[in-house]
Amino acid sequence: MAGLPSDFEQAKEKARSYLGNAQIQECLGGGIDGIVFSTDRSTALKVVERAKLYQAELNAYLRLRECDVSTIADCAVPRLVGWDDELQIIELTIVQQPYILDFAKSALDERQDFPDHVWEEWKVQKQEEFGSDWSKAAAAYDELVRRCGIYHGDLSPRNFAFGESGD
Repeated sequence: MAGLPSDFEQAKEKARSYLGNAQIQECLGGGIDGIVFSTDRSTALKVVERAKLYQAELNAYLRLRECDVSTIADCAVPRLVGWDDELQIIELTIVQQPYILDFAKSALDERQDFPDHVWEEWKVQKQEEFGSDWSKAAAAYDELVRRCGIYHGDLSPRNFAFGESGD
């Protein structure tokens, strides 16, 4: 699969080790944060590359579980099934669009400390990225903060997916 990290096979071995008798079904995707596989127990395994990102993602999913959240602004949010700190693997339920995914760059309780003009530039960039879905993305981001204190650090159409525009 194009665009996957060079240590794809290492991630696959970690996933197999975590699963025991269960099986990997397919690679759902990947990037600089890690690689995600589906399993024969209808879950997704995210093998996270860096410890800091793993901990941020796990902390966000633990907070979501603590808040008993499975949807935010009518978007499905994966539920935490299990994890392994040594292997840096997080097991999640699989969700369909509309959804919110990938909390590896998230922060709890405080947004990153940038000057106001940086936030304004960020907002303009996000409005352009999301186009007609910007109001949905902004509402989902705000609800995530309000309900759970999670500041999603990678607000993008890949992670906040709404299906076909205008639906």
